[in-house]
Amino acid sequence: PNPVEVIGPREPGGHSLYVRGDRMESDLAGGVLEIESNVRAVKSVQNSKRMQIQSDRVELNAKDKSVQFS
Repeated sequence: PNPVEVIGPREPGGHSLYVRGDRMESDLAGGVLEIESNVRAVKSVQNSKRMQIQSDRVELNAKDKSVQFS
């Protein structure tokens, strides 16, 4: 199987969150997307710097626009 990739919406500065992992589950009614196993994320932050994150799991919540890594 191929990895799952998610690219978040562009922010006013033109940057997006990029997340990649091995498995995805979603609750469309609840607006929650979970990516699990071998999760990697990249986020551009101020002054053209990049934040890189490694995790076992990430939950993206469309309702409150939160991202939680664990």
